[in-house]
Amino acid sequence: METPTATRIWHDLHYRHTEPATHPKLWRPFIEIDPFNPQNRVAGHIQFIGGDEYGALAISHVNDRPVPQFIKVTPKAAYPFHKDGSWVLRGAQEVSSFEKIDGTNICQYGYRDADGRPFTTFKLRTRPFMSPHFLNLLERALADYPAVRAHNLNPGEAAAYELFGFENRMLIRYNVAIGLALLFGRNKEGELVAPHGAAGIFEGLDCPVADRRPIDLKGDLEGEYRERQQDISSRLVRLDDEYFDGEEGEMLYVRFADGSREQPGGFTRLIKLKPPEIEEIHWALDHVPREEAAAVARNVFEVSDTPELADMVQLLSEEWSDDQISRSLDTIERVLQEAVERRAFQEQVLGVYAQLHGPDDFRLDRPAVMRSMSRRFARSQMSKIYTVLVERGYG
Repeated sequence: METPTATRIWHDLHYRHTEPATHPKLWRPFIEIDPFNPQNRVAGHIQFIGGDEYGALAISHVNDRPVPQFIKVTPKAAYPFHKDGSWVLRGAQEVSSFEKIDGTNICQYGYRDADGRPFTTFKLRTRPFMSPHFLNLLERALADYPAVRAHNLNPGEAAAYELFGFENRMLIRYNVAIGLALLFGRNKEGELVAPHGAAGIFEGLDCPVADRRPIDLKGDLEGEYRERQQDISSRLVRLDDEYFDGEEGEMLYVRFADGSREQPGGFTRLIKLKPPEIEEIHWALDHVPREEAAAVARNVFEVSDTPELADMVQLLSEEWSDDQISRSLDTIERVLQEAVERRAFQEQVLGVYAQLHGPDDFRLDRPAVMRSMSRRFARSQMSKIYTVLVERGYG
């Protein structure tokens, strides 16, 4: 039986509040132009260590004028067990469950300038705004959901979405080029709210919402968690060495009662549930498996347009120890290089295709397109070129 002290320590670890001045190693400074409000030059710090404040923004200036504000965004979801596999999630008062969509997390948030004018923009998890690559994908998704683009949030509020599809492919195959789904929100106090519980934040949005799943809390939560893992696993189909048909898992919104931690007021914790095929309980290993490094490499472009080994290490350190990472540096570096080369090749293929063909040419006459592409690429690359064009939606 876990002691109350152990439970409190687990909660405090994920809910501790930090500030750039007192915890400088947890924060990275930035000065950037907001691409959705290009008149604004925003300065501050972003938190990059996992937990409730993962990706949080401590904005200090807008257009060189001081306007301090702290904005909680997409937290790092936790597992409900320790690294040794022992269950720690106790004292839950309420649980709701939603499908975990496999893509890139995009957070829409509100901030203000020194005159009190409100602005709404979008960011990646460890960046204050969107990078050019993901901004392009997001703009395409927003073309289908104009109410999301026009949505105004109060300063300090946030709404989290998943950007998914075969043009932003991770592990799960989706039959859409690029899509957007609402996941959850955060109110001005930083409280995490599931999509069915924050009508004010989400009012008027026109995009899909992650599917809600029934869950029964009358019995044993640990047993329920394990059963749901097995159910998702039974419906998962491996397509090849990297991809699956099915679902990545579920996100659990676990509400704890007032008094479950030192500060007053109830609070909600975001817990991830994945089948073993997607997320093995890996902490007993003495190294980072190649598959895990490859999964991180798919997301590393959220951190930087030109990712380096340090960016991979930063993301891996959220769930792997320094010793595990140090034993795997050669593998991590190779996987990163493969990801960079794959991205560069994809961009080269799409650039040549745009020069030679219209958007519908590949769909209308694939053999003709492949013949023309073969005059610009080696024959050995043709199957990869075909795959790129299909995955990017030209097929």
